[in-house]
Amino acid sequence: MKKTLALLSLTLCSVILSVSSAQRISKTPLQLQDLAQVLGNFEALELNLPANSRSFILSTPGARLSGNTEIGVKRAVAGVSSFALQTCQDSTKIGAYISFNSGQASSWSCVPKPEGSLAPAFRAVRLGDARKGEVNLSLNRWVPLWAYIPNLRVFPSSIEVTSPGSWILWQIYVSDKELVSLIDVPEPPKYKSGEITLF
Repeated sequence: MKKTLALLSLTLCSVILSVSSAQRISKTPLQLQDLAQVLGNFEALELNLPANSRSFILSTPGARLSGNTEIGVKRAVAGVSSFALQTCQDSTKIGAYISFNSGQASSWSCVPKPEGSLAPAFRAVRLGDARKGEVNLSLNRWVPLWAYIPNLRVFPSSIEVTSPGSWILWQIYVSDKELVSLIDVPEPPKYKSGEITLF
């Protein structure tokens, strides 16, 4: 009898604890990172604009974003998504996004995926002469920020990437002139292996 009562008591405690645990469940708002894997791949960078910065041009896949700005730290967000645009709803295209200065300027475009994108990746990149984890911005010069990289492979001791010539690049040009005065800005450069690398 005592064993039966002890067993019943233990079962009752277990039920009470289960109910108590269930009562502690509460609803919480969704966060952007909850949806990131569904929406695509996005990254944010803080860019410390050099002294005398007056304007910027962001060259993005299929579009350009520009505006006047000033020195200081600016936040830029970029990414790729197969779900972003109705016009990108096929396997050969992808949506490309850019946002500058906390969303004050932003753009979506739809571009063809690079050929042979069996294992593509979206990554922040840097010039080869910059330290890892840093982007060195200079006035009146194109600087790469992100790349959509076909066939990036990560091994325990190394990373294998295709040549930068096959990457889709997001690049920024910061000028010491007002945007209206910008003329003869060169086209964003192409890069060889070793000139730019992963962030």
